[in-house]
Amino acid sequence: MTVWAFNIPNEKNYDFVCESLKQGISRFGWSYLDSADLHKLADKPEEDCSEDEFEIWDKTNFLLNVEKGDWIVHINVPEKGKVTAGKVLLEYQFDQSRKGDFRHFFELDKDSIISFDRNDTRVPEGLSKRLKLQGRYWTIKVEDEFFEVIERIKSAGIK
Repeated sequence: MTVWAFNIPNEKNYDFVCESLKQGISRFGWSYLDSADLHKLADKPEEDCSEDEFEIWDKTNFLLNVEKGDWIVHINVPEKGKVTAGKVLLEYQFDQSRKGDFRHFFELDKDSIISFDRNDTRVPEGLSKRLKLQGRYWTIKVEDEFFEVIERIKSAGIK
């Protein structure tokens, strides 16, 4: 099981991503083209890709490695200093019905979704550092600490 961290969405899509998380949907950007579906891009020869498609593939193909049972953590969501995390129910999908960006998505287990302050005293310093911005995405290698924090916060009744 992998714990993935996603960068904060841009200002234009921030509210949309926050609302999607409340509905159990984790979203990722770099999907502004109708042809940005990674399942289709994976099968498309590189020489047939437009510059934009190639850039989208380059920035997002890691999403195909996110598996059912993994966790996704959105950094600085719902606000700066906080994170929202949830367990993946369904692997990568592409929202063809949406126009604009943030069409890459994963269905999350709604009961697993939790938000907390990364600087909370229950969060060990090493994990807190990993829950700060570090790029488009990264993985949290201290999974045991992460799950212990989730349990501590849930047992304290914070959601």
